[in-house]
Amino acid sequence: MVLLIGFSLILGSAAIAQDRGEHIVLTGSPSLMEWEKFKMQPHDNWWMNFIRASRIRIDQLRQQYGPSAKITWLVYQRGYERRQKQEHENLFSIIQSVKDKYGLNLIFFNSVDQVCYYLNYGDDRPNNKIETFDYFGHSNRACFMLDYSNEIGSASKVWLHENELATKLHHGIFTGTRLCKAGVATRPRACRRCGIRPPARK
Repeated sequence: MVLLIGFSLILGSAAIAQDRGEHIVLTGSPSLMEWEKFKMQPHDNWWMNFIRASRIRIDQLRQQYGPSAKITWLVYQRGYERRQKQEHENLFSIIQSVKDKYGLNLIFFNSVDQVCYYLNYGDDRPNNKIETFDYFGHSNRACFMLDYSNEIGSASKVWLHENELATKLHHGIFTGTRLCKAGVATRPRACRRCGIRPPARK
């Protein structure tokens, strides 16, 4: 079962802290109606599903960490280019408006390798580690599916599986105490890479 999720990797204190590290928001793309129209319950009738959720989280980050905190927004470009043809409007102007409003470092990507490269190196990763990480997009319990039902119906060509984390991500790129939180309807699991177990669901 594919789930629409917001995944947060929250590192360090919840208190206001400026310039401790970089805050990264990763946003996947919506599905296309050419695939979803055949389903009883189509995904993503509204193209801004994940953009809107990302904007809300970005606003929270800006309020919590202050105006000087570095927030990088990684957005899957090809998925929104394909969805733009369906919508007949300029989706990227809306994405750009979020970037301008919150003073973001906006990066469009087209592969998981590009995402992992930025996570590993950033502008200066040894001196600017990742303080928080949030993902908004399609997923199952083990895999981020950044283009689910966008290029291929009910499938993904751009994904990041939990079993790939140890080989694709470097050690030492995050700061502080790591806490994995996932707002999904699945059984909480420990992160296999860092060994942190999410809080039990109530």
